[in-house]
Amino acid sequence: MTDAPFITAGEVKRITARRLAVEDQTLALCHALAEWALANDGKQLTKRNTPDGWHVRREYGMCHLEHEDYWRARHQNASREEADERPGASLYILVAHQETSVFIDAERVIGGLGIESRAARQDRRRALLADAKQLRLVASTLLRASEALARVSDVLPNGPDCPVPDRYEVIRAAGLGEVRLYNGRVSL
Repeated sequence: MTDAPFITAGEVKRITARRLAVEDQTLALCHALAEWALANDGKQLTKRNTPDGWHVRREYGMCHLEHEDYWRARHQNASREEADERPGASLYILVAHQETSVFIDAERVIGGLGIESRAARQDRRRALLADAKQLRLVASTLLRASEALARVSDVLPNGPDCPVPDRYEVIRAAGLGEVRLYNGRVSL
């Protein structure tokens, strides 16, 4: 059997706290853009009246507002870990299905931000951080899952002499979703 990764409740707490801090900054950016959209409702969207830290992208018959952190992560080939540390890395909004003569619709911009769902996710993170028992449960569940996936890799090896040629279909049929084998280990 292959070595399964080890995770503790402290590690789950550290990851959750880090994401909470970044997402708090992201939520602040969302609120600032919502205020800007309300103040500029009905005005034409141009590069000059775009809020600080935001870019207008017009292509393929659509107009988007992208935060500079999203733009950097997308265009400078930032790794997933680097992008996750930037507060605006997930902020881009479809403003209109046209490239020219785009007018700001505050309701559409604010709806595209998903402020309510982001705030609810933050509440769930805070609840998890406050509950030590739940942190331990999450860590132990992840450990059991990684051990089970390691055992699947042992039973369904990758290669020409593989005893189960339909291993991907078998894994999907077990309800594990899209599963791939990398270096002989199962990965979701």
